[in-house]
Order: sequence, then C-alpha cells, then structure tokens
Amino acid sequence: MTLVTRNFHSSRGEIDLIMLDRELLVFIEVRFRGHGAFTNPVESITRRKRHRIIATARYFLHTHREHVRRRCRFDVVSVTRRHYAPSCPDSDQFEWIRDAFDASGA
Repeated sequence: MTLVTRNFHSSRGEIDLIMLDRELLVFIEVRFRGHGAFTNPVESITRRKRHRIIATARYFLHTHREHVRRRCRFDVVSVTRRHYAPSCPDSDQFEWIRDAFDASGA
C-alpha cells in the first residue's frame, strides 16, 4: 500500500490515513485503546463516527478529482495496549480489519 495522505480534515471530520492498495483507495480509521478499556477499538466506532468518516471521504474525492473514479474501501486498524510497557514494543496488539464498513455506514 502507498500512503496518499494522513490526518485529512474536513468540516465533517478527519480520516487518519488514506492509502492506495493498487488501484483501490482505502480510507483508514486508526483506533487505540489502553489496557483496561471498557470497549475494544472497533466497537468504539459508532454509527455517527462512520457517517462522519464517509462524509469526509466524499469531500476528499470532491477535492482530489484524480481519485474520483477509484473504487473505495473503509478499513479500521485497531491498536490495543495489553499492558503499560513503553520499552516493550510487543505490548501493543494490532488488528487490521479490511472492509470494516461500507459507504452506507453499515
């Protein structure tokens, strides 16, 4: 995958990462939760948040016409810190969920 941009903002919200996966444009929400969080990172993406991401993706496509014909995908990268150990990189658990939701917000 190739990075297009990160932290893209619009009046509706922000998209953490926008990447190209060959010809597919991928909008990625990165969620972090520390040890002891009550919800996992994926569950923390509410319906409202999904709609804000979708609206921001539409704005990106409107302002970056070179990508308007690309197929799009919405992914979520979940990062969970199992325990606090800043010197231990193995303390973070990553999960990449492809097609976490579609443009309808489902």
